[in-house]
Amino acid sequence: MDMDIAKMTASDFLSKWVETFNADKSKLIELYAPNASLHGTSSAELYIGRDRIRTYFHGTATVSISHLHCSDVAANVALLVGHCVFCSVLDDVRVETPARFTFLMEKRREDGWVILHHHSSANPK
Repeated sequence: MDMDIAKMTASDFLSKWVETFNADKSKLIELYAPNASLHGTSSAELYIGRDRIRTYFHGTATVSISHLHCSDVAANVALLVGHCVFCSVLDDVRVETPARFTFLMEKRREDGWVILHHHSSANPK
């Protein structure tokens, strides 16, 4: 997706996040606000700030969105919630982890959309 971030809708921006996660996790940090927070699927730690969030994303897993609901919280703030599936290969076996997510995002004039808070957790069994 080569669309200008400043012109994206919130759901377009989430597609950009998925594309980046699947292609180059090292570039994900550019999509987060400097003071963003992250509760990730694979760690109990609360990561605050880009430097800490940068340490979370690694590995070769991919993700796909299976359900998305977007709500405008304010003119420049969106809440995205839904379900996704993380896929990885462990010992030559494909493992799928269904999960749920929440993104709180703000559209800033100079940056376009940025992620303020991101939470993801495996679906309850």
